[in-house]
Amino acid sequence: MTRRRWQWLAGFAGIVLAAATAFWLWLRLQPPHIVRASFCDDATAEGECLKPWSGVDRVYRPEVPARSLRSWRELGYFMYFHSRETPGLHLAFQRTLSASEKENLHRSLSCSWRLQLRNGASGEGHFEGLRIDSDGGGAWCFDYLGAMLNAVQKKAGQLDRPPDARLFPAELHVAVHSDLPGIAAEMDGQVVVEWSEAR
Repeated sequence: MTRRRWQWLAGFAGIVLAAATAFWLWLRLQPPHIVRASFCDDATAEGECLKPWSGVDRVYRPEVPARSLRSWRELGYFMYFHSRETPGLHLAFQRTLSASEKENLHRSLSCSWRLQLRNGASGEGHFEGLRIDSDGGGAWCFDYLGAMLNAVQKKAGQLDRPPDARLFPAELHVAVHSDLPGIAAEMDGQVVVEWSEAR
């Protein structure tokens, strides 16, 4: 290869490197925003969803001891402490967050839910759990379905009544907001609980 050709290739490589560096810097200077939000029942610290929903519907099938089927309160406690279903929302950002952005996000992120049963009884609250992915590339908000159901039935004055599977599917609305611009999402899904008596 001639010297002139080498000079041309070196110049071209320099331009490509400069452009890639400029793009990387531009990307880092952009405020973080959500590129994907999806329902997820369990996520690793690295941001991998271990229990994704298929679409926006989820069926839970806990095996419940007979004594925990005497009331919504007892069913909710069993689901909270034993079967531990945790509907949640996983967020993916367009880039990883810096340490200060992760701190700001953890402080300002608000994840809330609203659950409405077929009879119109509803409840709302803030998700109990929030975890920022270890690399800052996303976040996972979650709550325990048993606690959510107890909140609905407590508000309806039905907490000590026997659970009724005919009240499903329930409509689930989740919303995420933050003081950081670009960090907001809302999703709707359906939840069905089909318990069976443990043997």
